[in-house]
Amino acid sequence: MVVLYGIVALFFVALIVIVLNASPKSQMARPAAAGRASATRTDPPEEDDDNDFDDDVMEYEPPPGVTRPEGDWEVFRNDQDIVGERYRMENSVAFLREIREAIQRAVAVEAPEMKFFGVRLRREPDNPHDPQAVAVDGFWLKDPKDQASAAHLHLGYLPANVAGLIAARLGPDAELGAELVGIEIDPDDDDDPVNVTIHVLNRPGANKRG
Repeated sequence: MVVLYGIVALFFVALIVIVLNASPKSQMARPAAAGRASATRTDPPEEDDDNDFDDDVMEYEPPPGVTRPEGDWEVFRNDQDIVGERYRMENSVAFLREIREAIQRAVAVEAPEMKFFGVRLRREPDNPHDPQAVAVDGFWLKDPKDQASAAHLHLGYLPANVAGLIAARLGPDAELGAELVGIEIDPDDDDDPVNVTIHVLNRPGANKRG
């Protein structure tokens, strides 16, 4: 009799084990692990090395601070649109191409901290139309580790009223700086096909009237 009870007990233990292994809860545990594994395959890709150029509308906005010159600067004019770009659209298009190539060169030699492209302001005291004129040039480094390798393209000018404010508040010899905010080119826009926006910078304390 004892042996018979033992056999019956073993039968029920085996039956319970079989039922547990076949239960829905046990089956649901397997897809969960597969889901975690598939999440790795669907992670978003890393950022492109070209810093998110928009080729559809020929537009580029560098990350804040990337083109700000080294040293201490104050903002004289924030988000300033330049003028005369429409007559130099080929220069703006070429500048965008040079920026892309400069970024790729800098990435290749791991020199992202270098100021390897940007904009610079250039006074034109001999300008026959306005001796206070301030030209805006785009620059890039052919060698991202050699500042002497810089090349330039003339993009346009600061508006005459802004150039006049610079002359009145900063003086003719004050050091000027600029930071590229963005470029947008739309050849189909007859009224305003090119927009170049910059921050105009001056050295701290140079602004006489604030």
